Amino acid sequence: MSKFSSSLLYITVLTSLGLQLSPVHGQTASSDSSVSVSTQTPEALKKAADTAISSKDWSQAIQLLDSYLAIRSADFDGHMSRGYSLGQLTRYDEAIVAYTKASKLDPKSSESWNGLCWNQIVANQSLQARPNCQKAVDLRSTNRAALVNLGHTYLLNGDTNTAKTWYQKTIENVSTENQLNGAVGDFNLFIKNGWEIQASTQAKTWFETEGAIWLARQAPANKLLEEAKAAEMQKDYAQSIVLREKRLPLLIDLFGEAHSRVIDARVALNDTLYQNAVSLFNQSKYLEALPLFDRVLSERESPNKINSDANDFVLSYLGSALSAVSQYAKAEPMYIRALAISEKAKGAEHPSTGTSLNNLAELYKDMGQYAKAEPMYIRALAISEKAEGAEHPRTGTR
Repeated sequence: MSKFSSSLLYITVLTSLGLQLSPVHGQTASSDSSVSVSTQTPEALKKAADTAISSKDWSQAIQLLDSYLAIRSADFDGHMSRGYSLGQLTRYDEAIVAYTKASKLDPKSSESWNGLCWNQIVANQSLQARPNCQKAVDLRSTNRAALVNLGHTYLLNGDTNTAKTWYQKTIENVSTENQLNGAVGDFNLFIKNGWEIQASTQAKTWFETEGAIWLARQAPANKLLEEAKAAEMQKDYAQSIVLREKRLPLLIDLFGEAHSRVIDARVALNDTLYQNAVSLFNQSKYLEALPLFDRVLSERESPNKINSDANDFVLSYLGSALSAVSQYAKAEPMYIRALAISEKAKGAEHPSTGTSLNNLAELYKDMGQYAKAEPMYIRALAISEKAEGAEHPRTGTR
């Protein structure tokens, strides 16, 4: 299967989440565990299967997943992993069955439909694969693997013009050379199998040429992103903001305002602004932090909703910064809004709600409005006692 397959991306995500666990003590990942499989818990079977996948021991992974799915037959992840492992052993018909089950369990998963699509393609069922590839694209229009696979279903059935349309859309979602090479590997497989050799050869050449041009156009924006991330690693958020702001118009020129890459870049810039504001706040540089918090909040509350994160933390920081510079009248509505958001989103007895209550109580105390402060303190104390216990240090600070 090509590197372009989102099934590979799916397994990469699984292992990146800490699932490449060590084999059972006394065994290697490739050892015969048939004696112990029947006695393992479902969780242990799944972990061992993930370890086998990480080690590319596909047969062992399938054996473990079969035992796991005999217990947890409705587990989406298990069927996805099984389908991927079967595909790696070129057991495409069985992989198709596994991905079909996964797609039924989660019909809104672009990855499962694309896994089904790809295995049908390599099983020489490209025409049957087309509606499944289309489903994957419909669910996630930026799914590179699904886009290129949909193009393949046209190429392998003699429609090179429509294939090129989908290949162009694929290239527009390519950002690295490895992603480009993944699709090229697909064409090499088709040529090796004797499928539409001339058309596959021409498509490969076109894809390599156009892809290289596209990557070259993206290079300046990609370089700025690398520099921004490096600055953030050094906690130099101000420099990262400068670099991300330079990158944004380049992306807009490449993709257009509404593209997911542009939206993601705006969200990342907003996050960096927030990190910089918090850093300045923690250094007691309240006057410097205030305009940054204002900008973060303004962008998050704009019609475009730059960031969907709850705004109670931003409002709380704004209130605290304003309070720190004695702007109590401006701080009060920020704290009140933060409290309302926390109560609605997290509940009246959530610890975050207790913190919002305590912030507001502290403000009223500083303003000399003790009658308003007292009920806030009482509610905050009750929440803390319930959540953390009467003897917890944080309860003592209420």
